[in-house]
Amino acid sequence: LLDRSRISGTAATDAFFHRGVEHLAICIPSVFLGRRQLIATIPREYVLSTLGDFRTVVWLMFLIIATSAVVSGKILADLFLKPIAELAAGMTALQGGDTSVRVRVESGDELGELGRAFNRMLEDMQEVRMAKMVQDALIPAGRLTIPGFDAIVILRRVSELSGDYVDAMNLADGRWLFVTGDVIGQGASAALTMAMAKSITMQCAEESGDPVRLLGQLDRILFRLLDRRQMMYCAAFALDTETGSIEIAGGGAPFPFIRRRNGVLERVRMEHLPLASDSCPAPFPRQCVVLEPGEILMLFTDGLMKNRDVAGLSFGDERLEQALRSAPMTDAAAFSQSIMASYDGFVGSALPDDDLSILILRRQSAPSLPEA
Repeated sequence: LLDRSRISGTAATDAFFHRGVEHLAICIPSVFLGRRQLIATIPREYVLSTLGDFRTVVWLMFLIIATSAVVSGKILADLFLKPIAELAAGMTALQGGDTSVRVRVESGDELGELGRAFNRMLEDMQEVRMAKMVQDALIPAGRLTIPGFDAIVILRRVSELSGDYVDAMNLADGRWLFVTGDVIGQGASAALTMAMAKSITMQCAEESGDPVRLLGQLDRILFRLLDRRQMMYCAAFALDTETGSIEIAGGGAPFPFIRRRNGVLERVRMEHLPLASDSCPAPFPRQCVVLEPGEILMLFTDGLMKNRDVAGLSFGDERLEQALRSAPMTDAAAFSQSIMASYDGFVGSALPDDDLSILILRRQSAPSLPEA
């Protein structure tokens, strides 16, 4: 070993036995000690035992790292993958129209907040769907069956829930009570106000059916219950089907139109503030008119005049009056179709800003008596 190291001038290694014990040796030539050489020996068994301990430590470290990886993966899955899977399942259910599903929220981090927001959205959608079902049941869209009269209701909503209100009720004395209303705003709060107005109207119909009294009751109750920023434009009238006489009361609603048999277009003017706008309102105006056979009365909400075309111009009073003068008076359906054709032709592809409701009432011509 010493000769190999001296001749090669490099370190040399070998194994040898001393007193029956195998040793490992290394010999290094000296640089600063002249011809001297450095040699070190160590029992082979000591080296192997040390390596065994090192292998044990390596295996233990591997097991610790692997266990940590599994635990970390489970924690990450619970923190991220599980909430994401819950949200994905909720979205799938929502796409199928199921708004009753809810995602489990078990954390307070951003994903937990996202889950809570998703649940709140589902709750709002469920409330909107239920409110829409109630609202559809409250508002009579389409033709109305009234003895001696031809009547039709047109409803166009901007969103799922409308703040417009149209109603018709047969009173105990044979008269009919009609109501049109427009709650400021849209959504669930406007729909709830509309439902309250329906309830109050039913109560008034059972008591008297007087339109001025109805507006007074609506005004007092809504003023106490509504936010000051939320008001209701309303018009109501009672119809005597035998005589064609009509008593109309208004609370800030657009003035109704009457188209006479001779083509003259009249407007029933009733100046007043909207409902729920003043704690001490002025008396509601009452107008009495008579609808002769073949003549038409139209009540509507302001969405008909306010909605705009793509250029930003509103349909307005002037265009509405032109549409009313040119509409055929043969029946309520033809009259309404002509008006809506004029409106749709003007608005075009522009999205409406407000709900639109129209009530058209035409007195039918008296049947001719047979000749004697």
